[in-house]
Amino acid sequence: MIQKPCARPSSTLATVPVALDRPLSWLLYLAWVVPALVVAVRHIRAMVFAPEGTAPAVALATLVAVAWIGLASLLSWRCLLLDLGRLLLARLHFVPLLLLTGVVVVVAPSGFAEGLGAALASLTVAAAYVSFRHHRRHFLYTLVLLGLNGLVLVGLDAVVGAYVLPLRSHNNIFIEHDPWLGWKLRRGLTVVRRERLYTAQETINAVGFRTRPLPFDKPPGVKRILFLGDSHTESYTVNDAETYPVLVEQQLTATLPVEGISLGVGGFSTDQELLAYVYYGRRYHPDLVVLQFSANDVPFNGLDRYWRGYKLHLDVADGQIPVSCLLTAASLHDSQVAIPLATMTASRVTS
Repeated sequence: MIQKPCARPSSTLATVPVALDRPLSWLLYLAWVVPALVVAVRHIRAMVFAPEGTAPAVALATLVAVAWIGLASLLSWRCLLLDLGRLLLARLHFVPLLLLTGVVVVVAPSGFAEGLGAALASLTVAAAYVSFRHHRRHFLYTLVLLGLNGLVLVGLDAVVGAYVLPLRSHNNIFIEHDPWLGWKLRRGLTVVRRERLYTAQETINAVGFRTRPLPFDKPPGVKRILFLGDSHTESYTVNDAETYPVLVEQQLTATLPVEGISLGVGGFSTDQELLAYVYYGRRYHPDLVVLQFSANDVPFNGLDRYWRGYKLHLDVADGQIPVSCLLTAASLHDSQVAIPLATMTASRVTS
């Protein structure tokens, strides 16, 4: 026997949508269209003024975003989206949405976080409006508690930064991502590192290396020495004035004007030291380049990830070493690099 379909659902909807008014309807509408607006605003100008330079995937994403905005503007679709938003707000409240928005903004990649973060921010404001509309006193108490928690976190951050991090000598807190090298030292940082065997002050310049700030243009009559290397050249266990590049400069300046420039960073191998010269070192117009070598440079040149972060990858085959990097004319003084047994191909290190 064939069973007839039910004329109506056997049970009512478990979630009752929140009541809708004009401010809430606009907030929910923005939550649905803001991600598409972000994509459209970012790329549509480039598509109009420079269509030949627009990637097909970017053009397709922009067209989809524009189509979604138009679709969401239709009355039937907008009513459907508003109903879905009301159901979400009945289940997701202000505080969880606020925490989720913060996590997305901090953790997600920049391009993805802009659209999704804006959508979650609009939904969070809508949840705050609903909470304030129904329980004003409870909502104000929630804001006060969140503010107190924020102050506690800021205080803990200040304590950790002042008393805990300086005791850690060689970790990722002192480095930042670099698209050409994988990582380098955190720009503008000055820290006193305290360990059982040493106490040392390290000062990082605005470029991201432990060397005094110097202009890229070399003064007339001055000879420059460029030092490339790893943690030995960075010399994080001694004070700024006690690193070997500084001592070499001091010895030589007794007889002729010399400027020493150190691009040493802990964890670097020969591959990154080469790129540090290509993208940064050559801009200083060095007269002499000193390469500091370590025994672990050879095996580490074949890695694409180190404990400090991602880096380029070298494949060694038949005696040839293809170096994967990206050459940009804007960052170089010339467009050709002579590297024995190496071929430069286009790539970029992502975080």
